[in-house]
Amino acid sequence: MGDLETAAPGEIRDPAAPLRLAAAPAGAQAIPTLGEWGALLLSALLGLAGWHRLAAKSAASARQKGAVSY
Repeated sequence: MGDLETAAPGEIRDPAAPLRLAAAPAGAQAIPTLGEWGALLLSALLGLAGWHRLAAKSAASARQKGAVSY
């Protein structure tokens, strides 16, 4: 089933997907991350956006309930 089974038992041959791993770089590599102040600012902006969304939704709901149809 699957690939053609021409390899001896215990041997894996898959010419359709050759894989070559690159050598790992020596030493530690710097990974850019968000600093403490950046995370705080991002959290504050996300909180303000959520608060604004809730306020707009609440105002729209109040307008809809107070609407009078003639």
